[in-house]
Parts: sequence; C-alpha cells; structure tokens
Amino acid sequence: MKDLITPEERRGRLYLGPYVYRFYAAEGQALYIGVTAGTALRWTDHRKTSEWWSLAEYVAVSFYAEYDRALVAEAAAIKAERPAFNRQWLRPRKQTVIKFEDGAESIAAELHHIARPEFVAELARLLGSPELFPGPVPPPAPIFPAQQ
Repeated sequence: MKDLITPEERRGRLYLGPYVYRFYAAEGQALYIGVTAGTALRWTDHRKTSEWWSLAEYVAVSFYAEYDRALVAEAAAIKAERPAFNRQWLRPRKQTVIKFEDGAESIAAELHHIARPEFVAELARLLGSPELFPGPVPPPAPIFPAQQ
C-alpha cells in the first residue's frame, strides 16, 4: 500500500486539488473515508498512525473543484457507507430544535440530515397512525347545584 504514494507526493510537491478518499478492505468493506485539500501527505500520516492502514487493500479517490464541496461529499459518503474506523459524522445528534413554523418539509429535511434512516422510517410510520395516539379524555363537566 505504501507504493501508492509517489516520492513527489511524500515531499508535498504534487498538488492534486481537493479530494475525498476511501480506503477499503479486501472484502470491499469501507475502512476509512477522508478529505484532503490536495496533497497526499495525509495518507503518509495515516500510514504512520492509523490502525486500519494494514487492512487496506483498495483506495478510491474523487476529485472536486472546491474544498467545501469535497467536505459535503465526505460527510455524505461516511453516512452512507459507515466505514469501520471513522468517528466523525456517524454519531447522531441527541437533540435538535424543531420549529413548527418552518413547515413540514424543513422539519423532514432536518430529520433526514441528523437521524438514522431506520429512525426516520419508524417515525413516519407512527406519524401516519394517529389512532395509536388518542387525544386526552376531557374531565367530566362539573355539575352545579342548579343543574341537579
């Protein structure tokens, strides 16, 4: 795997532009997904310090014109592929603020962004079954002496 990095890349002289990289095990399992501004020096760091490096058999690289787009793509790839050694973007938020005045579409987009797909599907099922949540039963009206 160390031969994937050329001497020019090791010296940081080769600038490739921002890219997302994915390392895979021999069986095709995603090990790690990352982003770099444009040199392969990050891979040198991984080779020296990452516990997954010795497991990596394949690498895929996707180039982007802008670093911001590469960051968005990295987050989406990590959420979709759930690599074994990534930590960022995999822990769901424990809470979020839902503003009903923002509308259902905005709330749905936020939930899709932060929650696991299984949770969103179960929530949709429950929201589509109002019979599961009957409203509160009002207390009986008071009886006044004049009504007796």
